Formats: sequence, structure tokens, C-alpha cells
Amino acid sequence: MDGSRLLRCRFHLRMPALGGGAAAEEDADDALVVRVGEGSPPLMLEVWEGKGYREYDEEKADGKWDVYWKGCRFCASEYKQATPQQRINHFQKTSEITKKDALLRNLRRMKAIHGAVYAFSPETYILPTEWTTLVRRVESMPVAERPIWILKPTDSSQGRKIFIIRDLAEISYGHFSASMLSDERPASDPDRDPKLDDKGRAIAMELDMSTTLKMLKSRLNKTVTPCVKFTEMHVVQRYIERPLCFRGFKLDLRIYVLLLSAQPLRVYWFCDGLVRFATQTYNLANLDNSYAHLTNCSINKHSSVGAAGCKWSMRRFLSEHPDHPLNSALLWTRIRAIVNLTMLSIAPSITDNGGCFELLGFDVMIDEQSKPWLLEVNCPDGL
Repeated sequence: MDGSRLLRCRFHLRMPALGGGAAAEEDADDALVVRVGEGSPPLMLEVWEGKGYREYDEEKADGKWDVYWKGCRFCASEYKQATPQQRINHFQKTSEITKKDALLRNLRRMKAIHGAVYAFSPETYILPTEWTTLVRRVESMPVAERPIWILKPTDSSQGRKIFIIRDLAEISYGHFSASMLSDERPASDPDRDPKLDDKGRAIAMELDMSTTLKMLKSRLNKTVTPCVKFTEMHVVQRYIERPLCFRGFKLDLRIYVLLLSAQPLRVYWFCDGLVRFATQTYNLANLDNSYAHLTNCSINKHSSVGAAGCKWSMRRFLSEHPDHPLNSALLWTRIRAIVNLTMLSIAPSITDNGGCFELLGFDVMIDEQSKPWLLEVNCPDGL
């Protein structure tokens, strides 16, 4: 079966009759009004105007708009001020999956309840709070079986500040102190600093001396320079070392999903999506070559070989390459399950005022065994 047939839904934002509402209060024939806020790409307003909407007058600031689109999050007061007839392009609480650390916590929670059905995300740890857990996990493995890891800031996009490492010595750990925050020490710990109650739980370094010396020796022997210092939260994720490739180039998928309601959960798939390619041949011998290991278009547009062909329409790719493993009904059934299960993990906590909608981008990597892995969920403000 052609995989593209499994992506049938187009996005249509149906506006309700505005009987005396926002933009039509004075003239029922007026165009609907769109308010494009901060963080939105310049093209966004052009798209809305092309659909017949007119731009909101920020100087007049009368609050009479029909759709409010922001690249960033809305504050609580903006949700409260919106009328039932107005549409806002973010739900509250969807950051519980669009932030990498929050996504991990939600998937862990669901896996603890529902078991292996939620085993669709690579092994992941939050740094610095789970640093000791990560070190002990790696130390427990035979050296020959230790995996490659990829590090990402928890709240970043477009391939920024991403590192791929083989050795934990490449991560700076020397500044850990009792002021670092952690989920690893219980609140009842007698060594907990009460001054940090409003920030979280404090930790002291729990690495034993032998482990610390081993890592220090590794760094000295290999003259490894730390690539990450924890001035911000990161996740470290087990790297998929054997990804599905196309003609030797690594690829991943961007699946676009429209959330219209959380209770009941109503999710629509876009009839198309993206297949994104690295621009240099995949090779584990050189982990520093971002153009071979990262598929982000914002990275590959700077490749020396050029960015032409690094981003394909999914429909076009599936149509032109019917024998590629992406054209598998079973694969797309699994991907749909990943999307549904991920959305179910946050649906009960989402506040739904009836006027919200949200476009989400699911980044999925396929391994050489055709198993899909959820890497992250994005709020694709750049589109």
C-alpha cells in the first residue's frame, strides 16, 4: 500500500458564524481579522491575507480579531481575554510535549502505566539532573557495547547546540554542586537545603571517587574538550546508529499534526509532510560532521555541497520511490500509533476553552529494521 494514502487529512480552520463577534461587529461583510504576533515568520501574514483575512490594527488595539497566531506561547491572561468566537493557535500545556525534558517525563510516566506500547522513544536522560544515573548506566555496560549519544538543549530548535559524542568525558561535569537542581534526591533528604524549596531539590555530587577518576583519566588521555556546560537544561539521547538511509544519506520525517480539541481528543494529520536528508554520506567514523548526521534544513543549507534536495515533500518522495521502505502500510500504522499515544499522554492536562487549535511537528527517525522512533515534538513556528 502506498504510504502516502495513510496521510489523507488536509487542514481547514473552520470559523464559526460570528453573529456580532470580533471582526464582523460593525459590518457583517468585513473580512475576518488575523492578528500575527511575535515569533511568527513574515510569510505568515501573507498566507492569511491570501485567504482573505485582513491584518489586525495593533495601534487601534480594540481586541477585535478572529484569529491570533503567535510563534511563541500565550500568557494566561490572553486566554482569559479571548472570546468564544476567537481562535488562538496554541493550547495551554502542549509544552509538555514540545519541550524535550517534559516529553521524556510524560512518556516515562505513560510507559510505567501502560508498558511496552510506549517504548517508541530512544533511551534518554535529562542533564544535569540525571547525570549520575547516566554515568552509572554507561559504567555498567561493557566498553565495546557503550552507545553513541546525542545531546540537545531542552528548549531549542533548528539543530542549534547539538553534539554527538562517544565518551561522557566530552561533557563538562566539574561544576556540579549542591546548588544544582535534581529529581534524583527525595524531598525528605536531611541534606536538602531549605533555601532552595522554591526552586526544586538540591543535590550533592554522588559519583564515587573511582568513577570520577576514570572519567578524568579518559579526558586526559584523549585530550577531550568538553562540548557541553550546563548553563541550560539538556537531554542526552541514545543515538540511532543504524538509521534508514536513502542512497547512503541519512533521513528523517517531519509529520504535521493539527490538534483541534483535547477533550475529546481530536487530531488530524496533514495529507503531506517532509522527508529531510543529510547532505553528506552517513558515516559513524566522523561524528563531528553535522552534514552527515543532522537532517535539519537550517544546518544543511550551509553544507559545502549545497542544500539542494535536502528537503522533499513526503508525497513526492513516496510517489517517486514506491519500492523504498517508507512505502509500508505497517510502518505508517506504527507512526500513527506513536502520534496518538503521545497526544494521549497530555490530553487530560490540557485546558481547552473551545477556541484553541495548534499545529505540531513530530520528528520521527526510522532505523534500518523499519522501526519508527519519536525524536521530539516541535511547535513549528518557522514552518
